Amino acid sequence: GDAALIAYCKAMREMGYGIGLYENFTDYNPLGASWDLRNAARNSAGETLRVWPPTYAIRPLKALDMALDYPRRVQAKFGTNTAYRDCHTAYPPWGQVDFQAGTPGAGMMATNFRAWGALLMDGHRAYGGPIFSEGGHHWFSAGLVDGNYAQMGIPDAPDQPLLVDFDLLRIHPLEADISMLPGWSWGQGVWHCLATTIAYGHIGFQPVNDLPLAARYYYLMQQLQARYVMVPVAEIRYHQAGRFL
Repeated sequence: GDAALIAYCKAMREMGYGIGLYENFTDYNPLGASWDLRNAARNSAGETLRVWPPTYAIRPLKALDMALDYPRRVQAKFGTNTAYRDCHTAYPPWGQVDFQAGTPGAGMMATNFRAWGALLMDGHRAYGGPIFSEGGHHWFSAGLVDGNYAQMGIPDAPDQPLLVDFDLLRIHPLEADISMLPGWSWGQGVWHCLATTIAYGHIGFQPVNDLPLAARYYYLMQQLQARYVMVPVAEIRYHQAGRFL
C-alpha cells in the first residue's frame, strides 16, 4: 500500500539512491480515472488514435497539462527524486500527431514535438533529479532528459560494425544513455553488449537474475563509467589491419 511505498522511497533516499516510479504520458487508458474521450488524439481521418492495447494516444497538449500536475503530486506524497518517463523518446516526433479539429496546432508535428519536449524537461523541476526515457528515437530529443535506453533495434548486432561517431560526438555530451538494448540483439552475449556499452560511452544496465553475473558486471562498470560518462571525446579511431585509422 501507500504507506509501504512511502517508507521504501524514504529508505532508498537515505541510502543515497535515486528512487522513482514509472510514468507514461502517451498511452491513455479508458480504465483510468482521468479518462475522457475528448482527450484522445485523432488521426487525419478523425478516428481516435490507438496505441498499445487497450490504450489510445493522448493529445500532446493534454499530455503536457497532465505532466505538469501528476508528478508533483507523486513527489509530494512518496518523496521520489527521479522518474522513468516511458515512450516519449521511443516515438519519432511525428509519432502521435493530433489532427483533432479546433485544437491549436492540429496536424502539425511541431505541436507534438514542443509539447513532448516541454514535458520531458519539466521532469527535472518536478522531482529535482534525473529523468530517463525509453529511447529508440532519442537523438531527436537529446539533452531534454538525462538519458534513455540506448536501443539499437537491429538484428545480429554483434556482427555489425560499431560506428560510434554520431553517438559519441552529438548525443554523448548531452545525456547518459543506458546500455545497448534490446537484449535480443545480442542473443546470450552479455559481454558483447557490455563491450559495446563501453565503446559508445554509455552507463551500464545492471543484470538482476544471476548474482555472480550481477556482481561481476557491477564491479566492471561502476568505476569505469564514472570516468567517461558525458566526458567530451578527444579522438575516435577505428582499428583495421593492425592500424588505427
